[in-house]
Amino acid sequence: MNKLNIKLEYCYGIKKLEKEFVFSNRTFAIYAPNGSMKTSFAKAFRDLMKGEETKDLIYPERKTVREIKNESDTELTKEEIFVIEPYNEGYFSDKQSTLVVGKELKEQYEKIYVDLEKEKKNFVTKLKSESQSTDCEEEILSTFSESEKDALFDVLERVFISIDGSHTKYSFRYNDVFDKKGNVKKFLDKHSKTLDEYIKQYDSLVSQSAFFKKSTNTFGTYQANELLKSIEDNSFFEAGHSINLSDDSKIDSAEDLRELLESEIKKIISDEKLKKIFDTIDKAIGQNVELRAFKKVVEDDNSLIVHLKDYELFRKTVWLGYLSQMQNDIKTLLDFYTAKKEELSKIIKLAGDTATEWESAAKEFNNRFTGLPFKIKIKNKEDVILKTSAPVSEFIFDDSEKKNVNREELLRVLSQGERRALYILNIIFEISARKKAKQKTLLIVDDIADSFDYKNKYAIVEYLKDISEDENFYQIILTHNFDFFRMARTPNFVHESCIITNNIYKYENT
Repeated sequence: MNKLNIKLEYCYGIKKLEKEFVFSNRTFAIYAPNGSMKTSFAKAFRDLMKGEETKDLIYPERKTVREIKNESDTELTKEEIFVIEPYNEGYFSDKQSTLVVGKELKEQYEKIYVDLEKEKKNFVTKLKSESQSTDCEEEILSTFSESEKDALFDVLERVFISIDGSHTKYSFRYNDVFDKKGNVKKFLDKHSKTLDEYIKQYDSLVSQSAFFKKSTNTFGTYQANELLKSIEDNSFFEAGHSINLSDDSKIDSAEDLRELLESEIKKIISDEKLKKIFDTIDKAIGQNVELRAFKKVVEDDNSLIVHLKDYELFRKTVWLGYLSQMQNDIKTLLDFYTAKKEELSKIIKLAGDTATEWESAAKEFNNRFTGLPFKIKIKNKEDVILKTSAPVSEFIFDDSEKKNVNREELLRVLSQGERRALYILNIIFEISARKKAKQKTLLIVDDIADSFDYKNKYAIVEYLKDISEDENFYQIILTHNFDFFRMARTPNFVHESCIITNNIYKYENT
């Protein structure tokens, strides 16, 4: 872009402004004693950068014209514009993560990540069919996670060692009992005393039964039903096996087991006291329309109430039951993950040992802007690599004693000038990211040096001068500070400049 043609009419108070900028050395400086003019000028470009319409605030009914074109008479795109405001405390460059990890390493990681995601997706699809839950991955994580950084692979690695054939697979739909809204949990908490009564009576009946057993691992009505399901085709008995009971009696067929089981269950479930307590619970559930599915579950198997007392423990037990049906699938997934994890570890180590553009930008800031009470470093480099997170800056505050602080803590103790320096840091990150991407960019620099002491004001001029030597950057520097204007107009920096005078915004070339 060697030329820039602008035509502005009724843009935030600018009545009319037409100008052709010729960038023989890619930088142009404008001195505007009228501060509102330069602000309006910058706003028009900022609207283009954000993809927003420009208007006249006082006379919105007037027809606004905003034409910003290159020498080919083509409108500049929003990606080609970057407006640097005088100060914006909340500004963060959204391109910082591109500065942390090298392109090749990032591509290697992303390929591995895609492969892992594909295998995980296939596993989760199978698990969803098994559990009939709405969001398997999120629900398993919320059940078994030990830290915020846990992923599904981490949870499965820990849980897998405890999965064996002893875990009961419950047949109800997971979300009928563990609903997203938490209505079942609220109901159980509200009626905990009634539940305690039911459990006490149930345990008493089981302990008196000759068939069931109350112990650390209770053999109750549910477990007995599951046993019956596993042998109901009679193949177990046809193979010559039998079941010996504790009273020395022997079961030789599925039919005999069914009859005995039905008889024993009937003794417990038909107990008048237990039935009366269950009816109280069932009636309370029926009064809440959002618990219809849960009501059917406990009506199909009353004994589930015993397990629901410790709701979170039962949640884990239920998931272990589902997962126990998929032992081979879990092992296959974890074997694949282990192999890929080794590759990832190598990439992370290499990336961690490599100096990045982010660190170069931070170093540039630390070196250019001296006399500040803080230095900056990246806090979460590994997370940026692994999770494509935005970098988190950590600041080392030095007041004869060094201490690491976050941005909010730092802002509370900085002077206005020091806060502005922190703002410049994010500008450097943005420009560094554009340099890395070789993004052709027109910088509109609006009084960036305000409120700086002479030393740091000069550091800004030097920084802008260095930018001007990059063939991908063009600058229009706006200021109402004549000292800064004069400082910028040096033979090896700004060759073209002008002064805007009067309210009609005529140019006087300098």
